[in-house]
Amino acid sequence: MLAVIAYFALVYPGSLPDHPLVRGWNDFILHVIAFAALSICAFVVQPVNAKTIALLTSFAVAFEIAQMFIPDRESDLWDLAANMVGVAGAAVFIGIVRYVRATAADSSKSTAS
Repeated sequence: MLAVIAYFALVYPGSLPDHPLVRGWNDFILHVIAFAALSICAFVVQPVNAKTIALLTSFAVAFEIAQMFIPDRESDLWDLAANMVGVAGAAVFIGIVRYVRATAADSSKSTAS
């Protein structure tokens, strides 16, 4: 997943075309989706805690800094904000999934007793 994000952030020439439904927000939405997917992968194998979130944040910052030095790429604070929205959204999503699974497991234990 990190390799795919790195490719599109650092190597892919140009930008992806705007979709009519998200006109003007395409880049922001793609950043959110990319970092949400990366974060979900990370949160599946690591707990949702400050250390994991800091690691994902450092990836987001590193990609934006790297883009400053690559011709035809530009670094943008809105991109960094979108990356952080993706990380936060994934953390909330995984938290809800884990809570629902734990609640379901507890209720199944209490009904089995």
